[in-house]
Amino acid sequence: MKTVSDLLRDVPIPKMVRVRQRYDETHIPDDQLYALMQSELARPALADQIRPGMRIAITCGSRGIHQYQTLARAMVDFVRARGAEPF
Repeated sequence: MKTVSDLLRDVPIPKMVRVRQRYDETHIPDDQLYALMQSELARPALADQIRPGMRIAITCGSRGIHQYQTLARAMVDFVRARGAEPF
């Protein structure tokens, strides 16, 4: 810790304040999430770009995302239904 303290000796540290964040309480019901995701993916702007034989990388993070497994499953199923190969 001495090295860090030495490096910060002449650095002004701003005052800290406590912040409370409130999130919108509305949400998509869990039982509607998969179908809604499929519907959004089917929009021509996206769906028309996925062609049979393509290899499509799918990745997701879980930080703060509720039901991310459902979202990932919907993406994988959609890519397969279009004839592409998810990986």
